[in-house]
Amino acid sequence: MRRLRWGRVHLPSETVVFTALEFASGRTWSRVGQWQGRELQPLGGAVELGEGHTPIRVLHDGPGLDRARFPAAATWFVARALTGALHERRWLARPAGSGWAVQERVSFGNGGQA
Repeated sequence: MRRLRWGRVHLPSETVVFTALEFASGRTWSRVGQWQGRELQPLGGAVELGEGHTPIRVLHDGPGLDRARFPAAATWFVARALTGALHERRWLARPAGSGWAVQERVSFGNGGQA
């Protein structure tokens, strides 16, 4: 994997969630779903909230693997060896002024150096 993007938008009458994977080959995979009440409706296409959608706060911007998440040196070393470099950026936003949204972008490997 080269990049993972995921997010969810909580609006007064519905919630929309999405996950998108980008592979080193350039191939992509994504899924989008919408909940209204207790029913899930799969949606076609890809959805992504851009960082320009009224970000309220950046929740994390830095390494995906750090000593706070993996305090034991051996566990951190194994996790880092399995995943390579990871960089995460996660933020909270107010899309169109109603509801709440959280989105995260995780970059793996060389892209995780950013």
